[in-house]
Amino acid sequence: MTVEPELIESLRKLGLNQYEAKAYAALCTYGSLTVGEISAPDKGDLPRPRAYDVLTSLQEKGFVSVMQGRPLRYSALPLEEAVKTLRKQKEATLQDEIKQMDQLAKNLSGKLKPSASVTASSEDRVWTLKGRDAIYSRMSSMISASKKHIVLAAHSDHFKHKFKAHQKELAKAKDRGVRLSFVTSAGTGDGVEMADQHFANDPSTRMLLSDNEALLFLTDQRTKPDDEQGLWLKSPHVVNTLKASLGIRT
Repeated sequence: MTVEPELIESLRKLGLNQYEAKAYAALCTYGSLTVGEISAPDKGDLPRPRAYDVLTSLQEKGFVSVMQGRPLRYSALPLEEAVKTLRKQKEATLQDEIKQMDQLAKNLSGKLKPSASVTASSEDRVWTLKGRDAIYSRMSSMISASKKHIVLAAHSDHFKHKFKAHQKELAKAKDRGVRLSFVTSAGTGDGVEMADQHFANDPSTRMLLSDNEALLFLTDQRTKPDDEQGLWLKSPHVVNTLKASLGIRT
């Protein structure tokens, strides 16, 4: 009985390699098997020298259990259970990588700070950002650095997404005494209750204004996350002009 290639490919997308996917599919199909049985061409079709390592790897990933004896027999664990184990392993690995990345950034930050002249040169210059992750990181930095006033303007559905992504930073800003103004048709329960000012209408452009910084979304609201583009600049004049266009007086 040959396992469908589509099934093998789907298992590989879960994080298994080709041999691991074939072995797991064979165990699900035929029940418990020995190394020799699972290597057979009509079952797992694995290279015999690799079979033990493949099954050991599947056990470590939580996809199979082992019945002790001579010879050892292997059985497939339910896929739902295996995926839970795999998810926990990946989450732990990701957390470790994030900690290492944060520590590396901390170690490098003192060595790679822009000089005063470079920092000053960013005033009144326009910069473009590509990708929603990069844009949201800039939003987070702007909110965290704000001292006086933040304006978040977006269509109701997009406001909800942006508010959820930056709720903690906005709450901390409010605790610092920063005044929050939201321009959106979103209602109570969507986050607008946090604002000091709420203008219940949808703007034509999505934007975040923070003190003397402005971030505008340049692409359509239906744009894919990786294709999102934003425009960021530091300019009190531009920020005040945009506030006036939104009906906000400061």
